[in-house]
Amino acid sequence: MKQIIQSLLRPFGYRLHDMKKFGRDPWRDIQILLQSIPAPVCFDVGAHQGETVKLMVEYFPNASIYAFEPDPDNFAALQQAVGNIPQARLYPLAMGDHSHKSKLIKTAFSMSNSLLPAVAAMKSEAHKKLAK
Repeated sequence: MKQIIQSLLRPFGYRLHDMKKFGRDPWRDIQILLQSIPAPVCFDVGAHQGETVKLMVEYFPNASIYAFEPDPDNFAALQQAVGNIPQARLYPLAMGDHSHKSKLIKTAFSMSNSLLPAVAAMKSEAHKKLAK
């Protein structure tokens, strides 16, 4: 029955998915949802030191990956970690909705570096702004 319904929906661009399989592993969920796209284009905005790029390559080996990391120290670590992956293109830039120059606020927890000031909820030791 499932195959019949699938074949009826496929021409319209729809697929059925067993929702019991979703929600356990977000990368597997994305892999299932993108199974009909042989070479997805992925963006890692705030690529840090390549953690997400490595997962993208693992789950989507044919993907084109564009990774953006504005912090020079993190970008150097990103290049070291994933610079040899041919489908990953690395850019030492921040990503935004328009072109402009901005000051990067570096924190003790480098994953929390931001162009935005920390909000009250993120005033832990790890999120304290580093002295220049």
